[in-house]
Amino acid sequence: LVPDLQDAVKVAMQCCDDLTEERFGIKITPQSLSQLQPEHWLDDNIINYFFALVTSRCVENPALPRVWNFLSQFYVKLSDTGYTGVQTWAKHARIVVGPAGSIFDLDMVLIPVHVGLAHWCCACIHFKQKRIRFVCVC
Repeated sequence: LVPDLQDAVKVAMQCCDDLTEERFGIKITPQSLSQLQPEHWLDDNIINYFFALVTSRCVENPALPRVWNFLSQFYVKLSDTGYTGVQTWAKHARIVVGPAGSIFDLDMVLIPVHVGLAHWCCACIHFKQKRIRFVCVC
């Protein structure tokens, strides 16, 4: 943003501390939004909200791939406890899928991964291509 707009955003954020946005079961506050500025760390709420927006857009538009995302805590739990710690996560989620109702009916599953608590990446499971890709923008 140009400096004038940056100042306007700062003023708006300071006067609206009580405003929150809650969608997808994720609460976003002005403090969360302030993390979107350069050189600030993004927390789980911002990451989870972004991935939920992507998934929501894909559900609303049938021309887009059928996508679903796990929350950022999924990879942490998988790393700590192995498959047994996350084996029911997809069953308990409200996944919009095909007639069989299986996660494998989707085109893709996105998994946010917090690498070294300093960098966010994304694991993408492509069911149709039978591939797993790790996307990291450094």
